[in-house]
Amino acid sequence: MSDPSIYGMNVLSSKEPFVDLIYFDSDIIVDQTLSTRTDYFSFVRLSVAEKHSLAKSMLPKGYGFYIKEGLRPFASKKQLLSDR
Repeated sequence: MSDPSIYGMNVLSSKEPFVDLIYFDSDIIVDQTLSTRTDYFSFVRLSVAEKHSLAKSMLPKGYGFYIKEGLRPFASKKQLLSDR
């Protein structure tokens, strides 16, 4: 993301719905300590949630995913990049 040619690219909005990973798949653990940043911290696009579930099913027994953050609003991304 520090490459200006990447950072400066226009991105088209996908009309894909967002889902809350906390409720999408109970076997995917979502760290809720970041929930104070935004009400939507655990939201991801439906296709991302489906891919996480599929990938989780392929992990060895006893392994899983621990998600720290899903949706990161543009303002948060901009702040992170400007702090570099």
